[in-house]
Amino acid sequence: MRRVIIVDYNLGNIFSLKNACERVGLDVTVSADPVKIRGCHQLVLPGVGAFGVAVENLKQLDLIDPVIEHAKQGKPLVGICLGLQLLFSRSEEFGNNLGLDLIPGVVKRFPDVQDGEKLRIPHVGWNVLNRNASGSSDPLFFHLNEDPYAYFVHSYYVEPIDPSIITAVTEYHGFRFCAAIRKDNIVGMQFHPEKSGPKGLKMLANILNGVW
Repeated sequence: MRRVIIVDYNLGNIFSLKNACERVGLDVTVSADPVKIRGCHQLVLPGVGAFGVAVENLKQLDLIDPVIEHAKQGKPLVGICLGLQLLFSRSEEFGNNLGLDLIPGVVKRFPDVQDGEKLRIPHVGWNVLNRNASGSSDPLFFHLNEDPYAYFVHSYYVEPIDPSIITAVTEYHGFRFCAAIRKDNIVGMQFHPEKSGPKGLKMLANILNGVW
């Protein structure tokens, strides 16, 4: 069994994620220790909160370099919700904040109005994941016979420069946005698999059991 570290940078639902991992038989550790993070096989970067605060917390804990080094060494890295957004070049949340720049692209805020309808922000609730051509064959989703629903809580969405890394999109009142990405050894989800029922738990198990 592969040992997984969930990065603890003082933001997010870390222990509900840990409990979900353990429910599907995964051996996980929560840590903010740069030495342990550098030495592990697989990292999960979770998070719920503000992008700028998250980056500052990572800096204060000396975790930015270990996470970047981990990814550049080709080891598996998983970003969930805010954790996905942190992988990108920058975010427009409360100004212009630089991210880890492992995925070229920008984190943007939902528009206030879509097709004449005011969007309620944050986007909270269940939406279907529409797998695209690359996502339909992605091991993350291989156990699914149909596009699943997943649980979202966010006000910002990611926009990668390279659309070919997008494996699933979601519509929120007609506004389509990236819901999942895969780039080499990096997987990211805007939704919360740990809150997305049995199918979400299976996605976690697929990723963290080494389905790459």
